[in-house]
Amino acid sequence: MKRRSSAESGSPRTWKRRIPNHLREVEGALLSFESFLASGPVAEKTRFNAMLSLEEAVTNVIKYAFADDREHGIDVEATLDPSSIVIEVCDDGREFDPVSAPPPDFDLPFEERPVGGLGIHLLRELTSRMTYERAGGRNRLTLVFQLDP
Repeated sequence: MKRRSSAESGSPRTWKRRIPNHLREVEGALLSFESFLASGPVAEKTRFNAMLSLEEAVTNVIKYAFADDREHGIDVEATLDPSSIVIEVCDDGREFDPVSAPPPDFDLPFEERPVGGLGIHLLRELTSRMTYERAGGRNRLTLVFQLDP
């Protein structure tokens, strides 16, 4: 008899990881997250979207959130249940709300567009919902992906 995963049976499953603020640490975290997603009923497209979104969010924190060269931890928690994947990315970097950032102006010629903003646009396109809050000196970005029924 095949054993059902807890996500298939209705019980949420959680994956947690503290990622040091070094780009070299991202790959190992993504491999671990991919294993977590593979153990549940997640369609390939949704798994790809969640993986790419997590990589984009964590990479942006590493590149832009910290004003010093000290070691910082980026806390990531993902919950998988029968209807969704919810990823929370928390850091103690400078305050930045990607949800309220303006969308890129694709009507401008490429050479006139300001640098940046495409990663946020990508997150908006790949997620079902994205929220942000700043509390206790920490940023909390929440990315939600609906699972196909």
